[in-house]
This record gives sequence, structure tokens and C-alpha cells, in this order.
Amino acid sequence: LAALIEEGCLIASAEDFSWELEQQVVSFPEPMRDSIIYRNWVRGAFLIVKVIEERGRDVVDLRISGDEELQRFLEHLGDDVRTFHLR
Repeated sequence: LAALIEEGCLIASAEDFSWELEQQVVSFPEPMRDSIIYRNWVRGAFLIVKVIEERGRDVVDLRISGDEELQRFLEHLGDDVRTFHLR
């Protein structure tokens, strides 16, 4: 996908992709739902105004508050303990 994006392009989310994202958001505890970044992709359309080279991100901050959120996180954590699966 990244190789296809150019300045001036318009990208949008397909309905089936949006539905799948909505199902994933519902699986999270209510307090976490508003902070899930990919919610912006649900039925979203985006005009690409600038493209910059990927900088490589080694660390992602994740805030977990409470045992229920921790349990849900652990359920989606991959066997390699580095991958987080949302499906």
C-alpha cells in the first residue's frame, strides 16, 4: 500500500474493511475504544498532501489500565511476544 501512495492521492476505506475494524474495536473494553488510533480508518477518506520516508519506529507505547485490559492484551499477543494480533 505504501508504495502506491503519492501526494495528491485520495485513499478511502472499503466497507468490508471498515466493518472488520468496527468488530475489532468492539472487542476492546469501553474505556479503550476512543483511544484506538485505527478507528479513523472506519469509513474514512484521506487526501495525501505529503509523503515522507519511513523513519522506522522501534517502540510503541501502550497504556493498559486494569486486569481486564491486561488479559485482553495478553490474549492477542503473538507467540513471539513481539506481535499484537487484532484479528
